[in-house]
Amino acid sequence: MSRVKLDSKGRATALKVYWSKRERALIYDGEKQTGGMTADVFERMPIVYGDTTFVKELERSGYDLTTLRLSVQRKPIVDS
Repeated sequence: MSRVKLDSKGRATALKVYWSKRERALIYDGEKQTGGMTADVFERMPIVYGDTTFVKELERSGYDLTTLRLSVQRKPIVDS
């Protein structure tokens, strides 16, 4: 179930990343393409310092992923 509201054009108004207790995993909520790209950045693309990902590096450094929150709001639609 999506936590993101939709605008008048049916687009997600925000992109959200959060920990799901039920899934025991990070959830990427928003438009399918944007959510997928965000998942790539967090979990699949290696970061500059070695062969690790952002999430793996956070875990290795002792951060609690269950507290991770990221929210980016869509720019308002401006009628011209």
